[in-house]
This record gives sequence, C-alpha cells and structure tokens, in this order.
Amino acid sequence: LPLNHKPRSRRLCMARPDAYNYTTDLFADAAIGWLRARTPGPPFFAYVSFTVPHAGGWDQAPHAAEEGQPVPRGLGYDPHGDWPAVERDHAASVTYLDGRIGDLLQTLAERGLERSTAVFFASDNGAHEEG
Repeated sequence: LPLNHKPRSRRLCMARPDAYNYTTDLFADAAIGWLRARTPGPPFFAYVSFTVPHAGGWDQAPHAAEEGQPVPRGLGYDPHGDWPAVERDHAASVTYLDGRIGDLLQTLAERGLERSTAVFFASDNGAHEEG
C-alpha cells in the first residue's frame, strides 16, 4: 500500500490518519467502484474481505504490548477514557466497519440490486487475551 511505508507508530497514525492507508476504506471503495462500473447483466460474485476488527499491536509480536488498532477517527469513543485504548479502538473499528458495509448496501440499493443480492457477513476474530 503506498502510504504504509512509514514507521509503525500508533501515535503518528492517530495524529495524521490521512497519511496512512486504512484497508477498510481501500476495500470498501474498490467494491463500491466495481459495483458502480458494472453493467447490468448476469449474476455476480463479489468477495470483500475486511481485516477489522482485529487485535492490533504496532510492533512485531511477541515483543510489543497490545496498543489497539488506530482508526480514522474516535467515532465517539474518546470520552470513554476509563476504557483501555485497545477497547476504544476496537469499538471504533467495528462502528467504522458498520458504516462502510452500510455504504456497500446503499450502493446495491442505488443499483437496484438489494432484492436480488445475497449478502453474507462473517468474522474470524473470536475471543483473545489482549487488552
């Protein structure tokens, strides 16, 4: 990814999220672009594999402590200062992902595909011990 050649730094990413790629946006934008460019025709299969939510350290395991996963903005969870950063980041990443999935569903509706399209959502991230 073109913007992810920078040093791994949660602090820098949170201070300037525009200077880093966020794969949730890259994947959602690509899927939406594909749907909008697609001409009506035969059925299609699209597999959009988001990478969040995910436990996110910012250095190489097992040497780095869990620091959470930076998201483009706090999404209302910043006032929960009594939550560890990893929990605020997790809640924000789920909220952000929910919005981007909503964008995909809206695009299906705009294209008149919402009634003839099956959408499956799954996550592989179960319980973990970080945070």
